[in-house]
Amino acid sequence: MIFGRIFEGGITDVISGHSNQVYAQLGYGPVNSDPRTSNEWKWQYANFNVEYGNGDEYQGVITAPAPGDYYFAYRFSVDGGYSWTVCDADGAGSNPNLDYSVSQLGTLTVTP
Repeated sequence: MIFGRIFEGGITDVISGHSNQVYAQLGYGPVNSDPRTSNEWKWQYANFNVEYGNGDEYQGVITAPAPGDYYFAYRFSVDGGYSWTVCDADGAGSNPNLDYSVSQLGTLTVTP
């Protein structure tokens, strides 16, 4: 199980439980690729897990791809899936105080 968290002011901090405005996806793609621009990433919807402080936590499972090394990440949408914010492991998504970095994505190794 892989967990991802979102805080979106006016949504996750005022709605108890799952908000229908939040879409969460867990995905994986090639190492050194940027999920914001690469078409090689595979995404699947994640399920709401619990409230976490002022945010919400989601959970998902990645079905093992072919053997090799991959990056994984969460992305969230609050506009019906029209636009997505990809998040890295240090909390950066679209927060102006944090810088998104591909090197801060999770790493998945699939062995034969």
